[in-house]
Amino acid sequence: MQWLARKLRPLRVPIAAYLVITLVLPLLHGAGHRADFFAHARWVLAGCLIVVALALAIAATIDIALHLGGRK
Repeated sequence: MQWLARKLRPLRVPIAAYLVITLVLPLLHGAGHRADFFAHARWVLAGCLIVVALALAIAATIDIALHLGGRK
């Protein structure tokens, strides 16, 4: 679990800022009453999950390559 936390640490601020700008601010301005906001929210959250999954896959690949190469 520590590996996961270490790998995701650099993504915390950018993803949090993105979520605040794309979801929280529109909600504060009343976008929650619009039907298309929830479709937008699904796309935003799915995009964030994809970015995190790709970052973890790349980090795991690099760690495995370094381990197999004898650098760790």
